Amino acid sequence: GKLIWFTMKNPMKQGGECIGFTYSYRDIRERKQTEARLEHYALHDGMTNLPNRALFLDRLKLSMARRSRRIELGCGVIFLDLDKFKDVNDTYGHSAGDELLVAVAKRLTASIRPQDTAARLGGDEFAILVENIQTVADISVVAERITVAMARPFDVQGLILDIGSSIGVALCGKEHLVPEQLLRDADFAMYRAK
Repeated sequence: GKLIWFTMKNPMKQGGECIGFTYSYRDIRERKQTEARLEHYALHDGMTNLPNRALFLDRLKLSMARRSRRIELGCGVIFLDLDKFKDVNDTYGHSAGDELLVAVAKRLTASIRPQDTAARLGGDEFAILVENIQTVADISVVAERITVAMARPFDVQGLILDIGSSIGVALCGKEHLVPEQLLRDADFAMYRAK
């Protein structure tokens, strides 16, 4: 289908009386598609196609706002870092590292619930927003699924790589006023786990 942009032009007059108007129109579908692609690129990681840090923080902010209105709609963050990613890049090259990141993104997406959001924050750091939870046990179920998925070796360029990962979890509490605080706490928990 077409997406049409109408513009009313000059009125048509006959004997000083308006008898109609002229219109112009153009198909702006291609422009809208380009705008949508640019917006997608601005909010997603170009390699893994996961949401990037900006989109993740925006979704986390919305989730925290819902939690402030309805306590039963809790949320939390799982922070994940790949343990041997630098070794993969140094030993097998950046193309192997890139392929590994794409494989990790696919496993993360397959391990989480539909309402949750996995994002690549940069390098080998990923975060998962877990929504509609009430207790640490609720977020632990998702974290355990991710841990099991990441423990399996990855097949990258014909190589079997056992990279391992470190995971930190933070449940949103009253002390978390902005998304960055919750993300920081999950990051800190991950470093303690490492």
